Amino acid sequence: MRNRKLRQLDKRKHAFPPQHARCTTRVVPSSFDPLYVARHELHMALDGWWSRGPQNNRRAKRKRVYKWLMEVTGMSRDDCHIAKFDRGVCEAVLHLVKQVNIGLLPRPKL
Repeated sequence: MRNRKLRQLDKRKHAFPPQHARCTTRVVPSSFDPLYVARHELHMALDGWWSRGPQNNRRAKRKRVYKWLMEVTGMSRDDCHIAKFDRGVCEAVLHLVKQVNIGLLPRPKL
């Protein structure tokens, strides 16, 4: 049992490599962390908007989604990225996305 847990931890460790060559610590997000869960839910909601269609068109769609997000939230380009959002911002943006999906807000032109 212990060896199996060690193998699972080893696999997760390699799934999140260090960001820089000199960095020796790995950051493994916990699935119980509320911020991780909020960012994951927001990614799942927004990925559905740009993941449909031809492969070569997805990058342009993603840029348009982030541009729409900047216009709606009033954020700067540097701050408007899911990795920089805190839990409250993630939940607010997820609420906006859900309103767009049910038709209460206009959908961004992709």
